[in-house]
Amino acid sequence: MKAVILWVKSNPILVFAAVLCVLALGTLVVVHLDGAKFKGQMTDRGRTIDKIKQLEKISADLPSEKVDGQPRTVEFTVNPSIIDVFQDIYGGMADEYRKIRETILARNEYGLGGPTDVKDSHIMMKEGVFPDPGEKVHLLYDARGVYRDAFTNMLKAYSKFAQYPR
Repeated sequence: MKAVILWVKSNPILVFAAVLCVLALGTLVVVHLDGAKFKGQMTDRGRTIDKIKQLEKISADLPSEKVDGQPRTVEFTVNPSIIDVFQDIYGGMADEYRKIRETILARNEYGLGGPTDVKDSHIMMKEGVFPDPGEKVHLLYDARGVYRDAFTNMLKAYSKFAQYPR
């Protein structure tokens, strides 16, 4: 043991270098583990930033104010106020659609006199003319084609085998 102490006293630079190497290896392990953790955090932040950038570049088709008008495309950033605006627009559309659908179906089934006036009833209208949109109110405007096709079919030449009256 005395020889080791004498060697350490005679070689202080070598001892300092050995201690420094051991501390460097320990520091390297700590830095590596912290670096992996930091890299994971940066990856998560990068994903969050990408999501935010996607939300900044959203575009949506709003229905036209005119019946036969083309929908207009609007680009916007998602925020609580724009969500409220879209809920108002599509909520109003849904309410209008439900009222129109109820009126047309009642008139189709019972005629102008209501449920007591069965004599005016006739064959039910084509399926899909007034689809139930559920939560997808924006799909209501796809029914325009089905509606127009129903009228086109009614204007064709008479056939007793036709599904609907002509």
